[in-house]
Amino acid sequence: MPLLTTTNRLAEAKNAGHIVLKHITLASAAQAEQSGSNPFDPKAAALSDGFYQIIQWKDDAEKPSLASVTSPTGLKSDSSVPVVMGADTDFLSNFWKLTRQYGLKNGFTVVPVATNIPATDPETGATTYDKSSVLNVYRSGSYPLWVMRCDESAEIRSPDGTSTTVVDYFRILEAGSKKCWKNSTEAADNSPINVNTMSTAARPPQSELFELIRCDIVQTSISVSSVDNIITTASDSTIVKKFYFGTGPVSNSDATSYVSVKLFTSARDQGWADQPQAGLYSWFEIAILTKNMTLGENVTDQIKKVDGKLLTWVSHSVPLTSTYTDQEGPIFAKDHDLFKNLKAGNVIAVLSCAQYANWKCDAHSGNLNFRKLVANNTNTK
Repeated sequence: MPLLTTTNRLAEAKNAGHIVLKHITLASAAQAEQSGSNPFDPKAAALSDGFYQIIQWKDDAEKPSLASVTSPTGLKSDSSVPVVMGADTDFLSNFWKLTRQYGLKNGFTVVPVATNIPATDPETGATTYDKSSVLNVYRSGSYPLWVMRCDESAEIRSPDGTSTTVVDYFRILEAGSKKCWKNSTEAADNSPINVNTMSTAARPPQSELFELIRCDIVQTSISVSSVDNIITTASDSTIVKKFYFGTGPVSNSDATSYVSVKLFTSARDQGWADQPQAGLYSWFEIAILTKNMTLGENVTDQIKKVDGKLLTWVSHSVPLTSTYTDQEGPIFAKDHDLFKNLKAGNVIAVLSCAQYANWKCDAHSGNLNFRKLVANNTNTK
């Protein structure tokens, strides 16, 4: 899918009833400069230090492609990894810290928020650099500089006239050269960003233009819940596990943005036991499944395994009572094996479990409460 050009983007906006108040190109900016000031000059000057997403839009895409740090395994402290434009990458790898360097006009360091390149020397940090015409991240004691230059801009008013959106497109230039960031393969996802000599055309190619979206990374609560009734009954010492509810297959961005999860249930068991002192044998588990399932389906080989270990964990047992009782399990935090092993396409599921004759796990509601990292103030198309 090719990149969405500025021309097509503005045409789509007009077709949707928006009004294009202003469209500044290199040609119109140069003309304006002859009789006054260049309208692009305040754009880069207004960039403040902070966290950004560096994005491009593709035709018909519902979400942007993001400049992201790749995360291969087996990296060493002297490794370097390419930067790609992807739509579903590790959450924190999508964010960049831009810091203005006042010795160079509109010069910035561009530093990834997260990378799995090991840090063995406290004097080094991850930064971006040109490695044989491909943008890479590595650890260094000095940070190369990049110049942010706005080369196209548009101002669009909503159909009802209540809001105005300014879209600024930047070239990211290597300091001291005529090279700039460029999406290497517009049609492909996770395409590397090259560092090539910039085009001299009157209109920059869309592959060289990026939006810089200032973001704050915050935590928010996300709930996945069910009000369906489920009864899991055991007939002997064989453990019975049934699927209650879950997230559905998660994206890579979701899998890497979860901070914690906690399970809340309203449930009861059969209300009696021959030997109550022997323990409780109905409970709930939180598991990673390799595929989605339906309510009440028996869980057999769907639980994900790593090194022969089933990735499922007890949340809490159901008390010995015939009355539905509200309960909550422990917090599964970011460093738990649940999140360490969660990958795109996996499902976080709640399992209703019972063991031994006549033991029941009878639930009539449940809620998985996630804490999740999200980007605040991210621009939309």
